[in-house]
Amino acid sequence: MGMWWLGWGVGFRRGTGPRWTYYIAWRDGRAHLAAAVGLLPFLAVSYQGDWIRVQPVLGAFVVNFGHQLEIATNGLLKSVEHRAAANGEVARTSVATFIMPTEDCLVAPAAELVDGGGDNPARYRAVTFREFMRVYKTVGARRESVEKAFKI
Repeated sequence: MGMWWLGWGVGFRRGTGPRWTYYIAWRDGRAHLAAAVGLLPFLAVSYQGDWIRVQPVLGAFVVNFGHQLEIATNGLLKSVEHRAAANGEVARTSVATFIMPTEDCLVAPAAELVDGGGDNPARYRAVTFREFMRVYKTVGARRESVEKAFKI
């Protein structure tokens, strides 16, 4: 099986203050760590079919987990559909970090989080990252579609 690798990219735009809101984002099957400057709601999450703007909290560290992490944690952490909420009045700063395994890397619930015959059986089947991306691209990025494709 392959190994995970970590890469990163940085993008800057002029900001209006020293306050940062950090979040891990999910796009194209990859996890990203991003930071938005200011206290304006630059993040929106999908909730019951609607897009809800997330009101930033000074000093908060907001983490949105992607589908792979939901599988790896056996559902302990839930993936979040999200998008950037543009604001035409204030610029923002974003920093993204990507986590991308090799195609033959196994995406599966962590053994430490699964109790075979007990209270916490595996909720997701093990798949290669290649298969994960094939399904992800076929059914789309919606959490419910990806969950249905890999749930046991």
